Amino acid sequence: MQSLVITQKRALNNGKFLACAILNQPARLNSLSLAMAHMLDAQLVQWRDDESVAAVFLSGTGRAFCAGGDLHELYNLMQQGVSHAQLLSMEYAVDDRIHHYPKPIICWGHGIVMGGGLGLMVGASHRIVTPETQLAMPEVMIGMFPDVAAGWFLNRMPYQLGMFLALTAMRINALDALALNLADYLIPSTQQDEILAALCTVDCADPATIDQLLFNFVTADTSPAATLPYCADIAQACGEGDLHKMVQATMDIPVRDAFMEMAHDNVRRASPLMLCVTHRHLLRCRNARFNKVLQWDTALTRRALNHGEFREGIRALLIDKDRLPQWRYPSIDKVPQSAMNYFFSS
Repeated sequence: MQSLVITQKRALNNGKFLACAILNQPARLNSLSLAMAHMLDAQLVQWRDDESVAAVFLSGTGRAFCAGGDLHELYNLMQQGVSHAQLLSMEYAVDDRIHHYPKPIICWGHGIVMGGGLGLMVGASHRIVTPETQLAMPEVMIGMFPDVAAGWFLNRMPYQLGMFLALTAMRINALDALALNLADYLIPSTQQDEILAALCTVDCADPATIDQLLFNFVTADTSPAATLPYCADIAQACGEGDLHKMVQATMDIPVRDAFMEMAHDNVRRASPLMLCVTHRHLLRCRNARFNKVLQWDTALTRRALNHGEFREGIRALLIDKDRLPQWRYPSIDKVPQSAMNYFFSS
C-alpha cells in the first residue's frame, strides 16, 4: 500500500538535493486527512533541518493538487463524537510551516486546488498553475467559512474579488490566479518532468535562480480570466460595508456568461449563517497579520465544527448526496445576533 505522501530526493549538480513531497490520495482528489497532514508536516520539518536539502517540490497525484481537507474523515469524526478540531489544527500548522519555510518551496498547483489545497499553495515561494487548474474557496456551500488563512490572502486581492470569491464560492482559472496573486507561473501540465530535471541542474537554494528557470517554461493561455469582465461590477458591489447591500448588489450584477449566472445561484444556495460569518470574519482580517488570521481561524473553526451547519453541509454534498442542505436559517435576514455572538464572542 503506497504512502499518503510519497517522498523523494533528487540529486542536484552541486551535491545537494531537491526534496519532493507528493500528496497521494487521488481517489479523493488528494484531500488532506489527519494522517496526510502529519506526514507532510513531519517531512517538512526533517527537510528544513537537513542541510543537504536545498529546496522542496510539492505536488499531487492524479487530476488534483489538493481539494481541501478530507470531509469524509471530518464527518465520521463528528458523527462519532471524536475530537475533530485536531485535523484542522494540524492542517493550519502545515499552512503556517509552508508560509514561514526558510527554504524555497515550489508548488505544482495542477488541476483542482480548493480550500485547504489553496491554503497549502499560497504560502509557497514559487507557485505554479497549469491550464487545467481550477481554484476556489467553496466553504459557504457546505456550512463553513473560508479558513486556512483565507482572510489574509483574500483581502490582498484587487477589486474586492476576495470578498466576492468567499461569498459566491466561485471557481476561477489559472489566469485569474495569476492576476489575483495566487500563483506566479502558468506552465503546461506536460512539462512537470522537464522542470524537475532542469531544477537538478541549478542552485535550488537560490530563489532567484528558480524564478529564472521557471519563467523559461511559462506559456500563454488563450482562456480569459473568468473574473475579468466583472472587475468593475464586483468592486462596486463588494465595496459595500453592509452584507445585505453587498449581497443584493452582487445579485444585481448583469449576467454576461455562465460565470456570473453560477455566482448568483451559489449565493442563493449557500448557508445564510456562513455568509454572515464569512463577511464579518473577512472584514476583521483586512489588516491582520498571517498568524493572527490563523489564530482567529482556529477559534472560529472549533465553533463551526460544534454548531451543526458544517455537518449538514457535508451530509448533503458527500454522504446522502441530495445537495439539499437544511440550513439553520432561511436567509441572512433571519440570522439572529445570538448566532453571531456564538461565533465571535471571546
